[in-house]
Amino acid sequence: MKHSPHLAAFTLVAGIVATSAAHNHITVDTSSGSPGDSIGIRAGYYPSESAYSIFDNRLYFNGAIAVYNVTGQLTQSGPLHGWYAGDDLLLTSDFYFATGRLDGGNFQWELVEITSVGGGSPASAAWGDFNTAGTLNPLAQSSAGTRLGRSFDTLVAGHDHKQGYAFSQPGLYDLKFVVWDSNGVYADSEPVKARFQVGDACPPDFNHDGFLTGDDYDAFVAAFEQGDLAADYNGDGFVTGDDFDAYVAAFEDGC
Repeated sequence: MKHSPHLAAFTLVAGIVATSAAHNHITVDTSSGSPGDSIGIRAGYYPSESAYSIFDNRLYFNGAIAVYNVTGQLTQSGPLHGWYAGDDLLLTSDFYFATGRLDGGNFQWELVEITSVGGGSPASAAWGDFNTAGTLNPLAQSSAGTRLGRSFDTLVAGHDHKQGYAFSQPGLYDLKFVVWDSNGVYADSEPVKARFQVGDACPPDFNHDGFLTGDDYDAFVAAFEQGDLAADYNGDGFVTGDDFDAYVAAFEDGC
């Protein structure tokens, strides 16, 4: 994957590369559609996204914590100028709509909390829509003082491919989501965390644990041998010997 198709249509971000968890969707569901049902957050419902799952309130990819690399910066003027932006995770409310289990609901994704993994710099997160002028219009911000201000509205059966997100500082962060129904039909979801590597703090830290060790090398080799796009180290959309050579050089250089 070179870039997500919708982000590639804009010239707003430089340097977006393939992530260890490629472009995917998470959506909402309920158990029966009865008023008062708790909202569920689902992953892996598309056949092409079966590697994704949610376990113990966290998003996983192939059994490991899903990590989204956010390396490009917003270069156009706007409220988030200079923030790091991406669009590999898409929040939706459409997949289970035809079942009737979402009838009457209007689903808001709240950016409840952003926490630094490993004690890095604090950051703010924003979610919104990219526009053709090359800016991200922030519709929800983690720093907002109200629930509505922290929430991104996916509407009824929403699947918005202009959607994206941004972070104010580089680092490794967990972003916690809760989905709530502004119509009051359904009860709040359990929280779910997604992890984002923002900026190029240490590109060869392949498992994103904050340290460069042999575990990173082994993990890269395993991904490379499987043809996993996580091993597309140079971001050209293909897994080739060039990626292997680039990774080995970066690993030997250290961080």
